[in-house]
Amino acid sequence: DIKKVLVIKAINFDKEGWSDSVGGYVVEPAYQQQATLFRNELRESGNVINATSLSHLPGQEPVWGTEFRVEDIVPSKAYSLKAIGVDYDFIPTFGLSDIAGRNFSPLHPSDQGNEKKRAVIINETSRKLLGFETAGEAVSRHISTYWGAEYEIVGVVNSFHQVSLKEDLTPLYFILQPRALGYYAVKVQPGDASQILSDIRTVWSRHFADYPFNYFFLDEFFNRQYRHEEKFTKVTGL
Repeated sequence: DIKKVLVIKAINFDKEGWSDSVGGYVVEPAYQQQATLFRNELRESGNVINATSLSHLPGQEPVWGTEFRVEDIVPSKAYSLKAIGVDYDFIPTFGLSDIAGRNFSPLHPSDQGNEKKRAVIINETSRKLLGFETAGEAVSRHISTYWGAEYEIVGVVNSFHQVSLKEDLTPLYFILQPRALGYYAVKVQPGDASQILSDIRTVWSRHFADYPFNYFFLDEFFNRQYRHEEKFTKVTGL
């Protein structure tokens, strides 16, 4: 559900670096704390339904991903899946359906893991591609990469068109990265858009006064993919 979603460009790529001890990228602790406070304050606003952070927006082709094998189904074959980094509120913010298993949770610290071992959520397209008969069968199973990482599937969600309806459904897996990612997505209440925008800008300024407030509405961003069809329709009409 991308209606009434305001997107704000995050600044995490200026604030993160590789950590050998963690086995992955980490964000400066002070910035990560500020990003958490920012999201929490947004959620407490009467104009905001929920807020999340993610690496790739609907309408963007994911550039992350790898190939996975399912050892006890077809160990000799690998399947290419695309990755999206999310936080705990990605699924409720965008209204995805939990078909089986569970969402990521702070009650399961191992969900985040590292580059060698972590939890993942997959979509139905990935479930079918990997060879699981049902969504329930996929939960708690392990998939491995060609470079030796092992991920546990903790949940399966409905498939959705990450890019336009002209493209096939993308086989996706979601990894938990509760630090700020490429974007904040803020699901807002119906109402005076200019006032809601002003309130969110004020919250941003309290936490990130030195950074520009770059925003856009997600449905407009997503629908840019159909501009060719819109122009063709107008020409055909003429």
